[in-house]
Amino acid sequence: MRSVLDFRPWLAACLLALLLLGGAQAQAAGRIAEVAVLVDSAGSETIDTVSAPAAAGRFQPLRGTSLSAGYSMEVRWLRITVDTTAGGEQWLEVQPPYLDDLRLYEALPGGGYGERHAGDRQPFAAREVAYRGFVFRLHPPEAGRQIHYLRLQTTSTSLVALELWQPDEFQLAKRSEYGALGIYYGLLFAVLLLNLLQWATVRDRLTGHYLLYLAVTGLFFYGSNGLAAEYFLPGQPAVTDAWVSAGGPLVIASGAPFFRRLLLVDRSRPVLNWLFHGLCLLPLLVIPAVFTGHYTQLAGKLLWYVTAMSLLCTWLAARMWRRGQVGGVLVFLAYCAGMFGVFAATLTMLGVLPGNLWIVYGNQMGIMCSVLVMHLAVAARARAIDEERREALQRVALTQRELESERHARQEQGKFLAMLSHELKTPLAMIDGAVQSLAHLLGGAPPDVARRHDRIRRAVRRINGLVEQFLTHDRVDDDRLAPRREAVDLNALVERIAAEYGAADGRVQLRSGALPPLQCDPALLRVALVNLIDNAFKYGPPGSPVVIATGLSGTGAGAMAAIEVMDRGPGIAENLREEVFERYVRGTGLGDIPGAGLGLYLVRRIANVHGGSAAVETRPGGGALFRICLPLHPTLENA
Repeated sequence: MRSVLDFRPWLAACLLALLLLGGAQAQAAGRIAEVAVLVDSAGSETIDTVSAPAAAGRFQPLRGTSLSAGYSMEVRWLRITVDTTAGGEQWLEVQPPYLDDLRLYEALPGGGYGERHAGDRQPFAAREVAYRGFVFRLHPPEAGRQIHYLRLQTTSTSLVALELWQPDEFQLAKRSEYGALGIYYGLLFAVLLLNLLQWATVRDRLTGHYLLYLAVTGLFFYGSNGLAAEYFLPGQPAVTDAWVSAGGPLVIASGAPFFRRLLLVDRSRPVLNWLFHGLCLLPLLVIPAVFTGHYTQLAGKLLWYVTAMSLLCTWLAARMWRRGQVGGVLVFLAYCAGMFGVFAATLTMLGVLPGNLWIVYGNQMGIMCSVLVMHLAVAARARAIDEERREALQRVALTQRELESERHARQEQGKFLAMLSHELKTPLAMIDGAVQSLAHLLGGAPPDVARRHDRIRRAVRRINGLVEQFLTHDRVDDDRLAPRREAVDLNALVERIAAEYGAADGRVQLRSGALPPLQCDPALLRVALVNLIDNAFKYGPPGSPVVIATGLSGTGAGAMAAIEVMDRGPGIAENLREEVFERYVRGTGLGDIPGAGLGLYLVRRIANVHGGSAAVETRPGGGALFRICLPLHPTLENA
C-alpha cells in the first residue's frame, strides 16, 4: 500500500513537468527588445492613432515581456519592439490560451499595417499555427528593429506573456511542453482513480468531496490550458470560452466543502462555517455573470475573497498540525505547497504582481503538489474513519451478542419460572384445600387451631403472590413488550378492581373524574393498579381506607389521564422517591411485611410502555400518593 501512496516519485514527476515547461520558455528569451502598453479606456483608439508619432509618449514601458493588469474591461495596446538579427519568418507566441480578442498589427512593406485576429472566441482552425496558445507568423523584411502592435480586449484577467521564436525552435520546445502536460494530467488522473477506488471501499464524504474537487480542477485546467479548444471542441469557441470562465468559480465552489471537511470546520464554529458556505455560494453566483457580461467586475472581487480564505485555511491547517489531529501535518504541507504557486498566481491575475509564465504554470504545479499531499491526508483520514467504522461494527456485534445472550437467558428464566409456577402451585393448592377441609371437618375448632389454619393459608397466599409477581415481572420486563391496546373505560376498570378489595364496605374509596376512553392494555393496567392497592393496604394502618382517584392532569395538548392511589402509611422519604421504582428495592423498617421489591418497578414499567409515567409524592395530611399518568392520544411511537 505504501508504494501506491508514496508521493515522492509523483512529486519528482511533477517537478520534471515544471522543468520541461520552464525550459521550453527559457530557450526563447532575449529576442523581444521592449514591450510598452497604452490603456485605451474608451476603446476608441485605432492602429493609426496609436502608431502616430504623437502617441509614442503615451506608451508606458513594461518590465520584461509580460503584462499583468488584473480584471479590467479596458482595451490595451502593446507596442512590441523586436530586434531581428537576420531575415526570415519568426513566430510570436502570446499566452495564456484564454484571452478573448487579440489583434496583431504588422508593418507592411508598402506602408501601413496589416491586421490579423486571434483569441479563444475564434474556431481553432482559424489559428495560424495549430497550438493551444496563440501564435502569429511574423515576416520581417530585413535585419534590424521592427515594431508591432497588439490590441488586447478580454473578459478574463488581462495577463499577457510574449515570446519570439524561430519556427524550428518553437516546434522542438512545444513537443517537450506537451509531454510535460501529459505527465501533469496523467498524475491528476492517477490520483483521481486511486481516490475513486478508495471511495468505493470506504464511501466517506471527505473522499467524495475530494473526488469532485479533483475532477472539476482537472477539467478547468484542461480548458484553461487551451487543450479543450484544440482537441475536444475545436469548432465550438463559445463553449470552450465559457468552459474557462465558469470553470474557475466551479473549482472554488467544489473545493469549499472539501476544505471545510478536511479542516474539521463544523457547526460548532459558526463564523468559520459561514465563511466556507460563502466560499461555496459566491462563486456559483458569479457563473451567471459569464453570460450577462458582468464577469470581469465580479471575478476580481471573488479572487480577493479566495486569497483571504487561502490564508485562513493555511492557519487552520497549522492549528491542526499543532493539535496532532489525524493528517494535520499533511494538510499543512499541502497548503504550504499550494500557496507558493496559487497565492502568487492569484496576485498576478489580480494585477498586483507582474505577469510571468512561470507564475502561470507555477499555479498549476503548486496545485498539483498540493493535490498529491492532500491525497495522502485524505487517505490517512479515510483509514482512520474506516478503522473507527470497524471498531463501531465490532462494538455493535458485541452488543448484539450480549443482547442475544441476555434474550436467551431471559427465555430460560421464563421457562424456569413457568415450570416453578406449575410445580409450586399444584401442591400449594392441595395444601390450601387440605387446610380448608380440616377446618370444615373440625367444625368449631379451638381458637389456637383456627389461628394455625389461618397462618397456613396466609403462607400459601404469600407464596402464590410471589410466584405471580415474578411471572408478571418476566413478561413486563421483556424489551419486546408492546401493550395490546384497546378502548378502555378507565373509571369502569378502577371500579371493578376496587370491588374486589371491598369497595362496598369502605375499604376502598373512589373519586372518579370525567375521562374519555383510553387506548391501552387493560391487563397491564390491572397489574399496575393491583400492585399499588396491595402496597397501600400493606403499608397503611390496619383498617385505614385506600383512596383511588381518577381525572385529568394538565391542560391543553399536554393533558393526560391520571390515576392516584393514596394511603395513610408512613410515606416515602424524598431521597427514596426514585429509588423505590427500581427492581428489588424495598423501603427500610418494613418489618415482616412480605414483598419481592418488584411491585413499584412493574408499575413504572407498565406506565412507560404506554407512553406515560409513574411517580410518588407525600399525601396532604400524611401518607403516600402514587400517580400514574397516561396519554389521552398515544403517538404512533407508543402505539
